[in-house]
Amino acid sequence: MIERLSKFKKAAGFFLGYPLTILSFYFIFKVIFSSFDKLKLDINSVNIPVFGLGIICLTVFYFIRSLIWKMILEKMGYGTELVSSIYLFSFTEIRKYIPGNIFSFASRVDVFNKRFNIPHKTLIKLIFVDFLIMVVSSAFISIPGFMYVKNILFKQGSLNYFNSSILLFGLFLGFVLVFFYLFKKYRFLGLKKTFLKYVPFFDIFLVSCLMWVFFGIGSYFISASLAYIDLQLFIYICSFLVLTWFIGYISLITPAGLGVREAILIAGLSNILPLYVTSLIAVVSRISMIVAEILNLSLLYFIQRVSFAKQIFNWIIVNKHAVILLFLAIIYSAYFNYVAFEKHLNFFTGRFDLGNMDQTVWNTLNGRIFTLTNPDGLNIVSRLGIHADFILILLAPFYVLWQDPRMLLFIQTIVLSFGAIFVYLISKEVINGTGRKIHEVKNLSLVFAVSYLLNPLLQKQNLFDFHPNTLATTFLLAAFFFYIKKKVLYFILFLVLSVLTKENVYLISAVFGLHMLIKGKRLYGAIMVVSSLLLFYLLVAVFIPQARGQDHFAISYYQQFGDSPAQIIKNIVLYPDKSILSLITVDSLKYFSTLMVSTGFIQLFNPWYLIFAGPTLFINLLSGNQNMMSINFHYAATIIPFMYISSVYGAKFILTKCNKVNIKILTCYILFFSLLSSWMFGVLPGSQHPSVEVFNSRTANNKEIKRFLSQVPSDISVAATNNLGAHLTHREKIYTVPNGVYEADMTVFLLNDVFAKPSPDEQAKMVENLKLNRDYRLVKEIGGVFWVFEKIRTY
Repeated sequence: MIERLSKFKKAAGFFLGYPLTILSFYFIFKVIFSSFDKLKLDINSVNIPVFGLGIICLTVFYFIRSLIWKMILEKMGYGTELVSSIYLFSFTEIRKYIPGNIFSFASRVDVFNKRFNIPHKTLIKLIFVDFLIMVVSSAFISIPGFMYVKNILFKQGSLNYFNSSILLFGLFLGFVLVFFYLFKKYRFLGLKKTFLKYVPFFDIFLVSCLMWVFFGIGSYFISASLAYIDLQLFIYICSFLVLTWFIGYISLITPAGLGVREAILIAGLSNILPLYVTSLIAVVSRISMIVAEILNLSLLYFIQRVSFAKQIFNWIIVNKHAVILLFLAIIYSAYFNYVAFEKHLNFFTGRFDLGNMDQTVWNTLNGRIFTLTNPDGLNIVSRLGIHADFILILLAPFYVLWQDPRMLLFIQTIVLSFGAIFVYLISKEVINGTGRKIHEVKNLSLVFAVSYLLNPLLQKQNLFDFHPNTLATTFLLAAFFFYIKKKVLYFILFLVLSVLTKENVYLISAVFGLHMLIKGKRLYGAIMVVSSLLLFYLLVAVFIPQARGQDHFAISYYQQFGDSPAQIIKNIVLYPDKSILSLITVDSLKYFSTLMVSTGFIQLFNPWYLIFAGPTLFINLLSGNQNMMSINFHYAATIIPFMYISSVYGAKFILTKCNKVNIKILTCYILFFSLLSSWMFGVLPGSQHPSVEVFNSRTANNKEIKRFLSQVPSDISVAATNNLGAHLTHREKIYTVPNGVYEADMTVFLLNDVFAKPSPDEQAKMVENLKLNRDYRLVKEIGGVFWVFEKIRTY
């Protein structure tokens, strides 16, 4: 039977494989050479960094591909040596480029039989298992791609994932049912007819899905390096590129899907790109896949031959959870630093609040400690008149390295990424006591860390300029970890760093003291509660009002409870009914659900640790400022840590009290909700509301504008629109339009801000008035939106 199948495949490969491949590439190259001049320009303008990222992702794809085969062998008890196994698999896979596709399978059977003494029949069964996993996982990841194709075929105006979700999910379930039916029908590998016996292969299925994610992203990067592709379509295009592989793979009759994949890719992408560009993408992506596969094989050969490289590789495998965690933190830092920097360079940051923080740090470095120009006026004030974020003083030494607002953005992103490490450590420490296998505990802990990095609130506060209390997200996680580890000095260090980010964090410090009291540490607990509450009250009721010359500005947010800190606290305590009514509104419930959805609401299984977030929750929910319940800003910075801490303890409760709950299912459950919440509320490309303005809406002439701003002398006073404020704060006096327009030595406008104060039209009128004012001269005008006026000095 196998011999007949082999002969048929060879014949089909000869009669259909070669002609179809030649015909497809004839069409591709005909289009290429007919547009040679245009293609030459496109080739010369390839985005090399993006192309390099694509090659890296595709190389990772091929590495995971070989690792999956090793996992399948292990599931069946064949403990083959890791490096040799994945190298030999990669070596045999190269032969798939021979028409007919059968040669790679035959070679795999022969090589693994000779090297590891695995029976031929078993290898054939395992190859079929591998085939099924590849098909089902690629079909699953291709679901949004099917939506993209459906949109093209039926000429729909916009993509809506949920329009056909039931149909597409049914398609996926169909593949799954076929998968398990074939297992049962042929009793593959001697497994019994119970579903749970197939669960081990679900691990491989998930890894295979991850593999296809790398393939889709890598293929997208290769395509995007040749032509810009709208990031709004990121998920759909990545999935569609996996779909092209899927169709090419199941065609079988052509070498590695050659020709079939390219034809589908051209047809699909020609809906959004010119035909000659899609033809180029088809050719370059195929070449890139070959290069990546050869690169993967070469690296594995090097690892196998060089003992030092092999030792490093084995260390990475042993410590894979830590390595993956570090890799994810680096990826997070790289992406969000890039976007944050580009937002600043394209004037999407502002005097409120990046400029305010930047001037405070710069002034501190230059001896004017903790001062800035009044953001709402003309005088120089203490930063304490706004917030007690003394950590800005500690950040001043970093400006010795680089005096730029982007240093603050960089620090913010790096610190937030470190939070994932503490989430992982807390989870591993807490869940390790449930009696589950250590590698399963590490898997769950890693998913908690991934969930943290995918958290929409975390990402949005990361991109919302710079705010000191954002750093408290990580500091509080670190403080809690060292608290449960009983590392007192480190606990105190990170708790002190936390309270230095904003005055209200002292209330969370008081909750730590309360927890100590409950745990029997009465002296330390009492000291912490009393000192924290006293410092909070002194800052809010005494020191900030003294520095400000009036009550804390946030007092106005709680007018319904009183007009002073003491009165507000008194009324909240004595009249709880009014507070409760403010807490159980529809908006409050929506806010709670958004906070908890990232981990699938498992905080509710052990909500007691949410008491640490209680002070911030009360402050936000009782406030008359609706922005404080918005997920778009930084007001949840001190809530996020305890959402994850409570989730970890919720998971511990589930695993301890419900012994029948499979930890793998819980891990997948949390991962699903993490991805869902990121898609619904997050800022990443492919989400419903991605933050991609730095890719799609770059400010015209931004480099020329930035060049001029860098030449403005630092010893003159400047009035600037909010979107320019953060670029001009390295001076003693910086005013925000409409303040200081006629008092400053220089007034600068960038008229492209829809949120301009007092309004875009009013700012345009100011420009016209200054043009007619004889006391001012026009210094610079760029693109009709950037205007610079200098006051004419009279001596």
